[in-house]
Amino acid sequence: INAEYMGFTVSLVLVLVWVLYRHTSNAWVLQDIFSLALCCQFLSLLRLNSLQVSAVLLLSFMAYDIFMVFLSPLIFHTSVMVEVATAGRTAPVVDKLTHQCVRYAQEQMPMLFLLPNRSGQGQRDYVMLGLGDVLLPGLLLSFALRYDLLTPCSGTLFQRRPYHTLLVVGYAVGLMCAYLANTFGLTINGVSGQPALLYLVPCTLGPFTLLAWHRGDLRKLWEGPEELKHKYSHSQCPSIDSDPERQAPLMHT
Repeated sequence: INAEYMGFTVSLVLVLVWVLYRHTSNAWVLQDIFSLALCCQFLSLLRLNSLQVSAVLLLSFMAYDIFMVFLSPLIFHTSVMVEVATAGRTAPVVDKLTHQCVRYAQEQMPMLFLLPNRSGQGQRDYVMLGLGDVLLPGLLLSFALRYDLLTPCSGTLFQRRPYHTLLVVGYAVGLMCAYLANTFGLTINGVSGQPALLYLVPCTLGPFTLLAWHRGDLRKLWEGPEELKHKYSHSQCPSIDSDPERQAPLMHT
C-alpha cells in the first residue's frame, strides 16, 4: 500500500509539473518520460502469441498510416495524421488592436515522442514519433524475445537471442530510413511528414519472417508456439482448487 501511495504521489507531482511548464523549451523531456512509461505499461499488459496475428496487425496499421499521412489530403485537403501530430504547434493570430501577427502556443497532449531539432533558420523544431510507431513494432519485438527465452542457447548475443536482436537492428534501420526520407523530402501530395510504419514494418516483419523460414521455425511461429500459449494464458495467481485453505472439507462416512 505504501508503494502505491508513493507511486501515485510521484505521478501526480510529475503531471502538475508538466501542466505548469508544458509551454517551456524543455517540456519535451517530461513528455518523453510520460510516453516511455505508457509504452512500457502497454507492452507489459498486452502480448501477441503468434506471427499470424502480428503480421495482420502490423500490415493493417501500416496501410492505415500510409492513408492518413499521404492519401488523406485527396479527401480532406490536409494530412490528417500530420494535423493531429502537430496540433500543439504555435499558431499565428492577428491582434485586433495593433493588427500585428502574434504567435500563441496551442494546447497539446503528451501523446508522442519529441526530440529537439534545429531548423535551417536557427529556430527550434521537433522530430516527432507517434506512440503507435513504438507500440505496434514493440509487440512483435516482445513476441520475438519471449520465444528466444524459451529456446536458451549459449554463444554470442545473436546466437542467444537471434530473433530479438535482428528486430532491434531492423527497427533502428527502419527509423533511420523514415528520418532520411523526411530529411530529403520524399513525400506524396506535398505532405511534410512520414508514415513511420511504412519503413518500420518491412524492416522488422520482413527480416523476422525470413529468419524464421531459414531456421525452420516459420510454421511454428506463424501458428503460435504452444509453449507461449500455455505459459501466458493462465494467471500466476493460485486458483481456488489449488489453494488448500479454500478447498471444501472432505466428507467422512
